[in-house]
Order: sequence, then structure tokens, then C-alpha cells
Amino acid sequence: MKKKKVQAVKDHIKHQQQVLQLLKDNTTSVKNKTKQQMGGHFKDEDVEALFCVISIIQLDWINEARDEWKKDEEVWPLIQKFQKIPIQTILP
Repeated sequence: MKKKKVQAVKDHIKHQQQVLQLLKDNTTSVKNKTKQQMGGHFKDEDVEALFCVISIIQLDWINEARDEWKKDEEVWPLIQKFQKIPIQTILP
């Protein structure tokens, strides 16, 4: 029983690392596209500041949405169920 729990924790950590890497890759891609679309008119620091502000705002939106979802008796159990699906089965 204890080994199963340890393995479950290890699997969860691995899953979180994969999600984090995916987010990093997506952020880098979006940052590069944004810099191209801005036509080089802004310094890298300006683009970084823009992404910092967006990430703060998004975090607030995510937290607010999560609070609302937790109140919904149908949605919250579904979200919890989806969180248990390994990332490998979702991504191509």
C-alpha cells in the first residue's frame, strides 16, 4: 500500500514537471511570436514586463474561476477527475 502511494506521488510530480515544461515551451513560443509581431520596436525587457503583467492578471482570473468552479457540484468533480488523467494521454 505504501509503495503504491509513493509511486502515485512520483507519477504526480512527473506529470507536474511535464505540464511545467509544456507551459515554458508555449511561453517561449508566444514570446518569440509577440516580439516578431511588434516588429522589433520594443526591448526584450519591455516584452518580459508585458508577460509578467499578463501572468499576474491570468493568475487572478484562474483563482477566481477556480473559486466559482468549486461551488458548482457538477463541474468541480469533473475537473478533479480530469486532473488525474496523465498528460501523455492528452497530448499528441
